[in-house]
Amino acid sequence: MALQDVDADIVDVRSDVVDNIAAQMRLLPEASFTYLQYLQPQVGCFSRCAFCSQSAGVDIWQFTRRGMKELFIALSIVLLEKGLELGGCRSHRPQVIFPYFDNDIGSFPHLYEYISWARDILKVKVRISTVGFSAADPHLVDMHTAIARDLRDSIASLRFSLTAYADGWALARRTLQASPYMRDFARSIAIYKDLLKGVGGSAQGGVELRFAPLAVKCERGVEEKIVAGHHVIRVGPHLLLSKAVHKSSIPITEILELQGRSPVFSTKSISYLLFSSDAVVDVYDCSAFVERSLARLGKLIDDGWKHVELYKFANSDGAYYAVDPIFDYRGTFSALHLYPETTQRAGGYNDATRPFLNALLSYKKEHGIGRRESFRSAVWDDVEAVVSSIERSAVDLIATDRRKSRYVEREVLPVVRNYASALREGGFDACDFFDRGFTVDTGQIVNQGRAKRLFKGLVSEEDLPMTPLEERGYGHVSFSSERGLVWRMAPRPVGGEENMVGKYGRKSSPTRVATLGVEELHPHDLRPFDPISKTSLRKYSIEGVELEQLSFRNRRSPATASREGEAVSGFG
Repeated sequence: MALQDVDADIVDVRSDVVDNIAAQMRLLPEASFTYLQYLQPQVGCFSRCAFCSQSAGVDIWQFTRRGMKELFIALSIVLLEKGLELGGCRSHRPQVIFPYFDNDIGSFPHLYEYISWARDILKVKVRISTVGFSAADPHLVDMHTAIARDLRDSIASLRFSLTAYADGWALARRTLQASPYMRDFARSIAIYKDLLKGVGGSAQGGVELRFAPLAVKCERGVEEKIVAGHHVIRVGPHLLLSKAVHKSSIPITEILELQGRSPVFSTKSISYLLFSSDAVVDVYDCSAFVERSLARLGKLIDDGWKHVELYKFANSDGAYYAVDPIFDYRGTFSALHLYPETTQRAGGYNDATRPFLNALLSYKKEHGIGRRESFRSAVWDDVEAVVSSIERSAVDLIATDRRKSRYVEREVLPVVRNYASALREGGFDACDFFDRGFTVDTGQIVNQGRAKRLFKGLVSEEDLPMTPLEERGYGHVSFSSERGLVWRMAPRPVGGEENMVGKYGRKSSPTRVATLGVEELHPHDLRPFDPISKTSLRKYSIEGVELEQLSFRNRRSPATASREGEAVSGFG
């Protein structure tokens, strides 16, 4: 097929480069096109989030505008020759391409062209996920304004992530100054207001909030014993007491299948009672308290205990307990995970309660609004009331669980308060704060990428599920496993310092020449390696795609640096 047969503007591209790239692509397996999910125009990220699920590097390598167009045209030529649809065989969002992986696409200076060329040349839509972009960069502001105006129908979904781990948030916390990061976030969502709310386009949009984990390593670990025939578990301020006499060991629960978004467990839960108190439980010996409690077993709810359901799960670190690990009938979430010490991990607990979600649902219920219903009549006083209720919960917890009180005060409340301010500043309605399809509390971050160190030794490996919901998300029987193997095309960093993980990231290995990496990814951890068979997956390289490098050491706005910088090793 000749280059001129492609229905695209080719004024600024080089036909010999396109032919060279297309010739190499013809040698790729068909699956690399039909199962392509990640078509990244850049790798690396200046946000430097302490939690990065893909362990991004701090330097950026990205397509030049010309290099990206040459690649897209070469790709379209091969797709037409082979009669294939890009990403057409994927079960998850077929023919929708993800331009992000270990980068933040919101700061890519040629995103307008990426989306429009993806539509016109590759015949696909694009899914956008970003933490926002700099409102101080006029190029980025103008570009995103134009995207929101011109390309609504080319965006399949749009997600903003609000997290306390971006470098801008961390800087504001250290300096105790107003956060430019939140001003940028407010401006970012304001630009996309109509698209986020589904006005004038087909995209699904919203904001996802991610919180720090309340993970606690305990010096005494998780203690277990039998008292008067009842199983007792103690860790930190938490005490669990089996309702029935303990007759046999607790079986390991596994996820058998998924029904919609709900996991089907291999065993039934076991009923326990939970009591939490720094003063009573977190002391050397509480046997006398347990014995007194057993004498009032039928009346313990009046004494501050609560009914819970317990399961025993396991990962490669060993067995662990999960208390109320799924959403209850009200839609609230108050899971507690206990990790007995093993040779691989420390002992302790992870309280995965979602204070924001629980406060939202409680407030809606008080006002006669169903948990899945819209709160159309909400005003900003209602939003402030939810924020105040979270603040009060932190105060109330001082009497029983000071760690959790500090967690709510320092980790949950600032994110929610800033989010509410960003919505108001961005011109959104108070009802958007309550809309379950727009405001999504995803709970605490999961153990992926750089998150491992934030779990205080309770897990030994990156990307190892450590809760049932994580297992549901990316374990052996999970959403990810149902989707199967996918493919990724992305620039590979150029450099010779093989051991500089911080610069290159953990999922973009460097080469000595500018190349496009094409690799098959396993769904569990999105690496080109099958952890079950212990075999490498397929990997290829394409030479000739023009790249440019933006160094974090000499960082400027990605847009400014791109316009001022030069391409690296262009191959033609």
